[in-house]
Amino acid sequence: MTPAIVGTDAQKTDIALPAPPVQATPGAAAKTVSLDVSDADLQAVVAMLERQSGVKASVVDTGRPYKPVYVHLGDVSLLKAMRTIAVSAGAQVSRNRSGVYVFSPLPGGGRTPPVPAAPSGGGTGVVVP
Repeated sequence: MTPAIVGTDAQKTDIALPAPPVQATPGAAAKTVSLDVSDADLQAVVAMLERQSGVKASVVDTGRPYKPVYVHLGDVSLLKAMRTIAVSAGAQVSRNRSGVYVFSPLPGGGRTPPVPAAPSGGGTGVVVP
């Protein structure tokens, strides 16, 4: 699997790998958070997470929306919260060299790739699961 490059053009030195790439910054592992959201925008949930925990986080804007976030987290570690939020949104989370947690799309957009269908009658087709 090829890692995805994340960040702005000036920051494209950081690599995001599939979960679990998140490593805690000093003190982050001890922090706990509580979130209860349904059908929420990833950017809004990450902003809530920042306010509760004091960590810096961002969401990569790809021009395509992430899946809505549905999570109920009661007093869980910051790292578990970030991983759970990322999974709910069809994203991944990593920490860049500056210590900022970055939520980015999963490789392939987080979707199952199309499966080629068996041709019938000489035609071809693609079945999307």
